[in-house]
Amino acid sequence: MTALNALKKTAAEQFTIGPLEVAFFIGWVHVLSGRVQELPEKYRNDLWPVVLANWAVWVPAQIINFSLVPEPLRVLYICLLSTLWNGFLSYVSHNRLTTPKP
Repeated sequence: MTALNALKKTAAEQFTIGPLEVAFFIGWVHVLSGRVQELPEKYRNDLWPVVLANWAVWVPAQIINFSLVPEPLRVLYICLLSTLWNGFLSYVSHNRLTTPKP
């Protein structure tokens, strides 16, 4: 795969599905924890910083995945990174990442 194709695939995924996945994960954790009433504030305070963190992690990770990782190892590579990323998302979902906005 060419570098341009890797960049196109990464951009398509990260700028469409990526933010939705982050919002869904945070929302689902709050629903399952019985803290739905806190969700609007959580989205106001933490959604944008987490989406930016998502892009900081996954854009380079996916470019590496599509351009350097051999095809038979791509699933393993993404699973390892996903485990770390999901730990971060869990932390953010249960704690305040940023200070409240006025």
